Amino acid sequence: MTEEERKAYNRARSKAYYQAHKDERRAYSLRWAREHAEQRREYNAKWHEENKERRKEYKEAYRAEHKEEIRKYNLKWIAEHPDYWQEHLDSCRAASRKCFNNHKEQRLEYARRRRESNPDLMRYYYHLRRTRRRNAPGIDYITPEKLFQRWEYYGNRCYICDAPATATDHVKPLARGGAEYPCNLRPICKSCNSRKGAKWPYESV
Repeated sequence: MTEEERKAYNRARSKAYYQAHKDERRAYSLRWAREHAEQRREYNAKWHEENKERRKEYKEAYRAEHKEEIRKYNLKWIAEHPDYWQEHLDSCRAASRKCFNNHKEQRLEYARRRRESNPDLMRYYYHLRRTRRRNAPGIDYITPEKLFQRWEYYGNRCYICDAPATATDHVKPLARGGAEYPCNLRPICKSCNSRKGAKWPYESV
């Protein structure tokens, strides 16, 4: 018998043995895992700590390669467990709070990149958030495109002093009953916005 034949014979015997004793092996593995639970936890924690960067790279690569599969799985799981969030509200909030606190630097970096790559859109969201607090008329009418058009009409410059604009001003302030319609929105610089405040009419600035 040649060396290759001997190896093939041994592999076949091992495979046949494992198949014949599958249940015994499974039971032994479960019993060993229960008896050595603490050692396994310590080993796993140590391995995870020593291979943090390696695990991070693997997860990022896996998510990038299986993005569509992950999205479908998440949608399917949410559809099959509609009441999960209500039933586990406290634990979900605790997990979200923990993730929020543990990834502060990543969140700040992500927010910074998003602001830099989408300045017009970020300006619109900030403007909309302020307006929603006041529940101003026309809040459902304004869109990013309509707000961008108002800025382009004034050349992205302050309508009072012609300096580069930094914010969107309500000509008739929200505090005085101003609306969210485009005719009441104009770009304004920081200094003029501070001086104008809630004055109305705006010529009194």
